[in-house]
Amino acid sequence: MAGRKPDPKAEMAWVLEQIEAKAAKGEDTAELEQYANQLLDKQADEQLRRGLEIREEMRQRPQPEPDEHHPGKLF
Repeated sequence: MAGRKPDPKAEMAWVLEQIEAKAAKGEDTAELEQYANQLLDKQADEQLRRGLEIREEMRQRPQPEPDEHHPGKLF
């Protein structure tokens, strides 16, 4: 399907299957291993980006008012 992002887990599973198949035949797997590493880097970058977005969203949330009867307690 055009415009659809590949599922990262499915893509990695496919690459690992290809590596195993080539290794079983005694073929070179370096190119596929490099591609697998690129996929891992891409996934790590996406997780980091999302984590930073979540952190910023949390910073932007209104902070609860402290309980006047229990200083230091927020709820």
